[in-house]
Amino acid sequence: MRAGRGRRPKIAQLLGQPGAEVARQQIATARSLQVAPTLYLEIRLPGVTYLYDDPQHPERRTGEIHSPPYTRDDRALLLALEFYEGSLCRCGIPISVAWHSEMDGFFDVDEVVCHACSARAGRQVAYTTRLRSSRNPDLPMPEYVPGRTITTPDKGPTGS
Repeated sequence: MRAGRGRRPKIAQLLGQPGAEVARQQIATARSLQVAPTLYLEIRLPGVTYLYDDPQHPERRTGEIHSPPYTRDDRALLLALEFYEGSLCRCGIPISVAWHSEMDGFFDVDEVVCHACSARAGRQVAYTTRLRSSRNPDLPMPEYVPGRTITTPDKGPTGS
């Protein structure tokens, strides 16, 4: 699986599509269970071929050949998930969108208070939910260029 021309691999791009949530979750679950995705999804079944190489006793099994635990497809799916996850900010939005200077002021969140966490902490504990963009998706956005189309943090009056 090659990226080509400095871009992410095609499978990683497909995993980033809006309808790919289930596929991402299934590959991630297979990874967390340490099972090959194609086995987890039952695309293939584990196979064993028995060898009968003893000419004196042809009915005796002399060995076995097992199917590989991970195939090329498994490695491609797992690597694509790593590429996809590496392209996200900690908030879950792709870096090319979340860090783009054109998005300044276009993200909104809801804030909720968790009363159980607040009781445990002895202070009000609030969480943000439903991160969403209010930017019109039909408006073209300039290409994201790391180091050029980002907004750096305000340094404050002392430059710290």
